[in-house]
Amino acid sequence: MPQAAIEVRIESADEIDPALREELEAWSDLEFGEIPYQWAPAHWYAAAYLDARLAGSLTLVTREVRAGGERVRVAGIGNVVTKPEYRRRGVASAMMGAAADLMRTTLEMDAVAVAENQFVRGCR
Repeated sequence: MPQAAIEVRIESADEIDPALREELEAWSDLEFGEIPYQWAPAHWYAAAYLDARLAGSLTLVTREVRAGGERVRVAGIGNVVTKPEYRRRGVASAMMGAAADLMRTTLEMDAVAVAENQFVRGCR
């Protein structure tokens, strides 16, 4: 039987429904527990749906930094989480792909970093 399509919706922090934002933030807190530092506020939220149910989420933070004397637009991906019942079904991969597309096109980012700075690569 074919797997249902994963739908990823990405909304800016200004546009996201406040109830969904609260649900995603509470879910992230539950998943990752108490941390000894404060994350930067998200500028974008991605929510993945499978079988019309919320299956995963991630956040994006954008910044402008200087590198080699030039201004560079960068984005960080964090709080990537998939509900246990939807794991190993491509949910996180679909969200990461949608986030990469947003960064390359709409946001025109020069670089991207995944949480904890374990992975950094050029975006264009």
